[in-house]
Amino acid sequence: MAAAVDGKKSRFRCIDAARYVLAFVVTLLIVTVIVIAIQVVRRPDVLHVSVAGSTIYAEKLLLLQPPTLDLSLTILADNPSGRVRMYYHNISVHLFDNKTLPTTPNQDFYSMGFFGIPDIVVPQIRKVSSYVHANAINGSFDSNYFKFLYDDPDRQIRGVTLRLDGELVTEVSSGPKANRTVQTTYFCDNLLLGGDPNDLAFKGSPDVICKNELTTT
Repeated sequence: MAAAVDGKKSRFRCIDAARYVLAFVVTLLIVTVIVIAIQVVRRPDVLHVSVAGSTIYAEKLLLLQPPTLDLSLTILADNPSGRVRMYYHNISVHLFDNKTLPTTPNQDFYSMGFFGIPDIVVPQIRKVSSYVHANAINGSFDSNYFKFLYDDPDRQIRGVTLRLDGELVTEVSSGPKANRTVQTTYFCDNLLLGGDPNDLAFKGSPDVICKNELTTT
């Protein structure tokens, strides 16, 4: 009889131990899920930006006074996220030659030229192509570089870095709203400045992927 009682107690102990193990495993799974969820929420959503054909075209506008160059380029924006819509707005553009660091302070003074471009909006898991135009005149653009490009439409400047500064807004499309705004800078280096976009010699040039820098949250 005593042996039977001891056997029952032993089975109860095994059942209790199994319950403790199961409870521990469930708790561990819950904690893991919570940690993963926190990491997903905190992980910054990044908009991938590149310059098509690694070229910023510069065309002489003959009918305009003062003398004017039409600068044009295509910016490619890729939103890989399936949960947020992205807005890159209040964008300013600065161009730097290969002798000047694009991270230098007072970009307006040290750059070759600067201008603004329209906002870029990219839905979830989409790629957007933005064709950008800007007029450059002697004064808003470095006078030496302006004259170099304006006097001869066949001239190009190599090794140019394009710097983009703007606010990147990520908008959650479903569930609790958790919009986030981050001041974001992109550096697109080794670009060619100059040339006619209709010139077949520029066709097929590789795109330049821009490096991004999140400066504030």
